Amino acid sequence: MTAAPSRALVFVAASEGADKLGEALARMPAGLLADPGVGWLILDEGRTDEASRRARAWAAGRERVTVVRNATPQGPGATRKLG
Repeated sequence: MTAAPSRALVFVAASEGADKLGEALARMPAGLLADPGVGWLILDEGRTDEASRRARAWAAGRERVTVVRNATPQGPGATRKLG
């Protein structure tokens, strides 16, 4: 009997960090991206930087990736609660 793949969620919160977000996403191991047992949740605080656009561009065409943008910036704590 084959064991079911483990279920995991990679959770990324972005707050005025468009450059850091792009760098972090580019460094994600290919094995995580290909693993059907791994989902992705990227939360954007809703600031005016490019984090949301970069997150959506990275997520385009990838399965199991969800990008959520806070409509009104309320700080990182409130943004993490979106997830």
